[in-house]
Parts: sequence; C-alpha cells; structure tokens
Amino acid sequence: MEPGDTLPKQSGRPRAPWFLQSIVIRLNDKTLVEGQLSAALTKNPRFSFTFSGIKTGDKFTVYCTDNKGRELRSEVVAQFSRA
Repeated sequence: MEPGDTLPKQSGRPRAPWFLQSIVIRLNDKTLVEGQLSAALTKNPRFSFTFSGIKTGDKFTVYCTDNKGRELRSEVVAQFSRA
C-alpha cells in the first residue's frame, strides 16, 4: 500500500497511490460490516472487530478491493476449544 506522496530514492518522483478501497465482512453469508476506505489509511492497515454469538464452524469471509481493481478474499472458520 502506498499513499502516493512518498518519493522513492531511485527516481525522486512520487509513487502512484495504492490503497484499499472497500471492505466487506460476512458471517455465514450474512454481511456484518461494509465500508469504503481511502488513501488516508496507514501503509499496512490492521482492523479489529468484536462480534458475539459466534459458534464453532461459523465462517467469516473478508473481501477487500484496492483502487487498482484487484480483489482479495480470505476465509476463517471459527474453532473453540474447551479448557
């Protein structure tokens, strides 16, 4: 991710902006979070959310799109162990 205002030492010219533009978080195919992002994000953004009522086997799917049209999709299945 690049905000577009950094100058690489080699060329001295600003880099083209590259940033996450949208994020969608789904739980078992139901949308929980949907948001639009901008170049104002940090270079390596980290997001944190808290949800209740999650059970073992529930599936989170995260979709992100960057400003160049590339898409990222990641899935996590909830697993809980009894101590």
